[in-house]
Amino acid sequence: MSVAEQKRWFIAATSIFVVLMIIAGCWDLQISRHFIDYNSIFGTLFQTLGEFPVYMVLVLSGEIAMAYGLRNRVNGLFSGSLVIGGFALSIWQLQKYLSEIESYSLAIQDNVHRHRPIGLANSDSSEAGLNLVITYAILIFTYIVVTLLLQYWLYHKTAQ
Repeated sequence: MSVAEQKRWFIAATSIFVVLMIIAGCWDLQISRHFIDYNSIFGTLFQTLGEFPVYMVLVLSGEIAMAYGLRNRVNGLFSGSLVIGGFALSIWQLQKYLSEIESYSLAIQDNVHRHRPIGLANSDSSEAGLNLVITYAILIFTYIVVTLLLQYWLYHKTAQ
């Protein structure tokens, strides 16, 4: 791809981004109110799952840092920092995502119990929570599974 073509793609992508940000900044609430259905199981489920890519990018970034640090051990300080930092980033983001799922799940449960629409925002359920041991057991189990899958995948990739 030539430099001129790269510039055209960059300008086009930037223009689309600016237009979408203007639309979102000015009319996001009105658009959301028009399409929202608090009784939709589909909408409620994907409201929770829709946040997954944001967290997964950071979990994957941490896993890549860990894999690179484990692969390149020439400088112990550098590789050790990558492994520790990657571990901290990936487990922190996974914990944040699982916390979001827990919060939404408890809100749904509370809304059903009170005969309200399931997708209705509800801060009352934030007082309740899972047992701390169960929460950390789910986190550790999920982290081990995610790490094993991602490290297996990364092991078969080149350093490039």
